[in-house]
Amino acid sequence: MSRLKMLFIDDDENSVRSAMKWADSSFQCACVSFRNIESALDNHQPHIAIVDRMEGIPPNGTDQGSPTFDVIWNHRFCPVIIYSAFPEEDDDSRKAHPFVRRVKKAADLQEFKTAVECLASHAKVLQDAEQHIRQQFAVAMREVAPYASSVCTDPTEYNDTVTRHGRRRMAALMDELTLGALSIWEQYIYPPIGTDIKLGDILKLKNGSPDDPSAFRIVLTPSCDMVAGQSGRTETILVACCVPNETGLKAAGLPAAKAAKIIDSHFLSTGHRDGILPLPPLKGRIPSMMADLKKLELLPRSDIGETKPYERVASIDSPFRELVAWAYLSVACRPGVPNRDLEPWAAEIAPGKLQKGS
Repeated sequence: MSRLKMLFIDDDENSVRSAMKWADSSFQCACVSFRNIESALDNHQPHIAIVDRMEGIPPNGTDQGSPTFDVIWNHRFCPVIIYSAFPEEDDDSRKAHPFVRRVKKAADLQEFKTAVECLASHAKVLQDAEQHIRQQFAVAMREVAPYASSVCTDPTEYNDTVTRHGRRRMAALMDELTLGALSIWEQYIYPPIGTDIKLGDILKLKNGSPDDPSAFRIVLTPSCDMVAGQSGRTETILVACCVPNETGLKAAGLPAAKAAKIIDSHFLSTGHRDGILPLPPLKGRIPSMMADLKKLELLPRSDIGETKPYERVASIDSPFRELVAWAYLSVACRPGVPNRDLEPWAAEIAPGKLQKGS
């Protein structure tokens, strides 16, 4: 695999020459000015960006590092080192990201070297993931292009068809090419995607502990009823409360069950039982717990958000999202029938003496 690419973004290449010389033994290095930074990022596709703060000579220089950081953050995110004679802290909370470091330019490169060494492993993971996605998209394009060319005569329609079919096919390929059996936490999408609340979203009380199941809720309202801007959008959301595993097992008729018995009961493989839905842990964010689909609450939509009492912790991916809906339907739509004398019926179905207690 090719070496990681490091892009220095600085109006004075001489000020970073020693750092580039050191990095050149391990990285493909290049230096560009602040001008046309979007094009430079597209051309160089860096795995680590080294960004100066000031253009010009202080105190008359201007802060070009901030808009450059914005472009990297929004369009070509990668690990970033703010490498400047003035790398002072600012109120940009994004720069507290674990992939961002601040280093003061100095003759001694030790601090710079340490920052690069810390970020290199992250950059390598991003490079591997990026290459995998690129390969799968190329395969998707190869497969859908013949179809598109056979049915589309208009170039615009052809481009749209290839892009849309290719994107959907790539998503399916990525799901199919798993690393063996799914890890239990792979049913979660973390952080949650988009701003609209979705069925299956895991909510947590802001002031609740991430280890306390009672602080968590799971959304049961259909996603289509919670789309922002949609007429008739519900302002009240149905959720189920979560409970500790011990409480859930008791409600599911498996009190004090051992692991082998839980497996044999098909509780986990079926995904729900008697209104209890087991939820796997997401390390540091969601505890191992169960949702009690008979223990319901109605939450005002206005109570969910970054500055609200409840926060969205994660979404649940398909087909596990559909499992949540099915589990709830099995509780909410279960018909209630009166007690009946079933012994004669059982004898009709399977003749033979009925043993009491058997």
